[in-house]
Amino acid sequence: MSTLFCSNWGWVLFDLVDHYVSLYIVLPVGLCQCIAVGWIFERSETSARTPAHKKSMRALSLLYWIPVLAVATYMSFGFNTHKLWGIIILVVMTLVAFVTSWKLSELEFNSWYHEILMCGTDKIAMSISILSNADQSRSWWMLAFEAYFGILIKFVNPACIIVFIMEGLAADLK
Repeated sequence: MSTLFCSNWGWVLFDLVDHYVSLYIVLPVGLCQCIAVGWIFERSETSARTPAHKKSMRALSLLYWIPVLAVATYMSFGFNTHKLWGIIILVVMTLVAFVTSWKLSELEFNSWYHEILMCGTDKIAMSISILSNADQSRSWWMLAFEAYFGILIKFVNPACIIVFIMEGLAADLK
């Protein structure tokens, strides 16, 4: 197989294979991992706690994913000269999703943050950060790391990956 890459058109073949593998295989696998960890892991257990938990998680999901998919598609195919506006819309809509979910949950902010917003990522982030101390004690920086990890895995990375996939698809279709 590698002999094909050693021919006159080997660089072209390498570029094509690299482009399509990274855009249509690696990025979707990364997106699936973010969805599995941030949106599916522990979802059924958390939404079964109370009807307010279920309603809050549903609102968070819908108010996050619908704008992300719509804006990423429109940003890539429609107004690709004004991408900053798309990013601003995504940030604002994500904050709206946070506030709506919190209000629907009828929980205190700290409980909502750990049970609903960081559902799935909280346990994983805690298990990662606790490995740094041999006695498994909590350090001052762990809460900040866990918030950073959770927000990136659940909200930032999926949005970025979807935008990258849509931009690549738009460029390929052009």
